[in-house]
Amino acid sequence: MSTATTIADYVRHHRNLGKRFVNEAAILSSFSRAIGSVPLRCIRSGVISRFVHREGTSAQTIAKKHRVLAGLFRYAVTRGRLKTSPMPSLERKRDAGAFTP
Repeated sequence: MSTATTIADYVRHHRNLGKRFVNEAAILSSFSRAIGSVPLRCIRSGVISRFVHREGTSAQTIAKKHRVLAGLFRYAVTRGRLKTSPMPSLERKRDAGAFTP
């Protein structure tokens, strides 16, 4: 199954649930453009990591991209389109808080 078809089905699924799903759809569209016309089963964790951890990406954006892509691959696994999810684990960086008492 193609990645673009799965992404379109996933976005349609969330919108049918009543969600706006605009920012998430933009991330998924960007991911689809970044990987090209690769079948869903050929996507590996290295490709995902390179997309999520692009140069100059903030920690919040990395977490959001990871969350959105994890949802996509969880959707694909539960629908039988993939046997296992290729999602790499997210390494959270501890950041000192900005609050100064």
